[in-house]
Amino acid sequence: KVYIIDEVHMLTTQAFNALLKTLEEPPSHVIFVLCTTDPQKILETILSRCQRFDFHRISNDDIIGRRRYICEQEGFAFDEEALEVVARHARGGMRDALSTLEQLSVFGDGSVRIDDARALLGEVASTVLSEFACKMAVRDTVGLFGLIRAQVDEGNDLQELTRDLIAHIRDVYTAAIAGPCAELFDAPAPAPVAASVPVSAPTEASGASAPAPAPAPDLGEAADGDAPVDPKEVLQNIWGNVTFK
Repeated sequence: KVYIIDEVHMLTTQAFNALLKTLEEPPSHVIFVLCTTDPQKILETILSRCQRFDFHRISNDDIIGRRRYICEQEGFAFDEEALEVVARHARGGMRDALSTLEQLSVFGDGSVRIDDARALLGEVASTVLSEFACKMAVRDTVGLFGLIRAQVDEGNDLQELTRDLIAHIRDVYTAAIAGPCAELFDAPAPAPVAASVPVSAPTEASGASAPAPAPAPDLGEAADGDAPVDPKEVLQNIWGNVTFK
């Protein structure tokens, strides 16, 4: 027999002490599996009598491969991009990915399509994220408010938009430093983004020019150029007056 005790760290000290005798001399036909997300809360006397196995996130490639196998076995028509979206949102959890796949198959009447996946999970299209990134680079506040208003009018989740935008900026920054190195990205490496910042014209009153913000670089140059790239300088050129300590 196999006894699985989930969230075992929530047991009281008295409960652990009652379990200790059984763990010290377990019956030959019984196996105890103690599951926890906080192993540091378990008594040392219990830990010393257990074999420890640390579980980690399942890679996106493994999740996609398993979802593809299930679709083939069940006869589902599917988009490869939809499986990638499901894997990213599962964040390493095979169970969550399977639950999402089941919902999509029911919603799509036996088909798993990218449009359905984005609608169900609130996924923001990469073109929209690129628009946000470019307007942030040129400090187009009005344009950003317009993009946010469009997302609200479409009924999209702004929290999901924020998470996707942060991940997109991180990927763009990583691509600028390391190039399109596939293993560094959960999603496909973003395409190079070039953004130009307008320079202020001389004022009529004084004839002096207002200080112009530094132009945002072509984020594809860092991967191909021979000169080393300073990460701080890249961010400062993109986002303006950023102080790094």
